[in-house]
Amino acid sequence: FCAANSKGHALSQLTTTIPKGSFIGLVGKPGSGKSTLFKLLIGLQECPEKSIYFGSQDLATVSLSKLRNSIAYVPTQSYLLSTTIADNIKFGKDLSMHETVELAAQKADLYRDLGD
Repeated sequence: FCAANSKGHALSQLTTTIPKGSFIGLVGKPGSGKSTLFKLLIGLQECPEKSIYFGSQDLATVSLSKLRNSIAYVPTQSYLLSTTIADNIKFGKDLSMHETVELAAQKADLYRDLGD
């Protein structure tokens, strides 16, 4: 795969199988194609036909909602809202129960900072 503004291929001849339900991480040098691969997988970048398969289905024909409900992407740079830690934990989720926010904060080792 070669991005429109790129001088060379970010991805070339990559073949892998990721078992359903797996959690994986990609590591590599800057510019090696990690972010490009995930952007293709979640539809942030258009995928050329017949280049990536989601199960037996051509990724170019899979709905964005199915992709985004099946794949989580954590970008290299993270973003926080200029608000409370609790609001950042709840962002995009219906976490109205205070206990759920507290549990997430404990798991992220941020519980002591919840009052800030």
